[in-house]
Amino acid sequence: DLVESSCLPGLCCDIARYFLHDSKAADTPILMMTDRENEEMQSRGIHEGAQDFLIKHNLSRRMLARAFRFALERHWFFQRR
Repeated sequence: DLVESSCLPGLCCDIARYFLHDSKAADTPILMMTDRENEEMQSRGIHEGAQDFLIKHNLSRRMLARAFRFALERHWFFQRR
């Protein structure tokens, strides 16, 4: 499983925090996406538990597939530690 969330300012971190602290969803990797380049929001999303934070207008299909694959791999790696 993987959660992809399109973010609005102020809601991204709430979404990541919910999944990180909800016992049923804590083992689900999160990939955040937004149409705004806001480094503070991106950093907060990562600190709240997102595996990656992508800018929509910079994405190709190949880059999106790679981000999904790497998010899953990073999540599994850290779960095994």
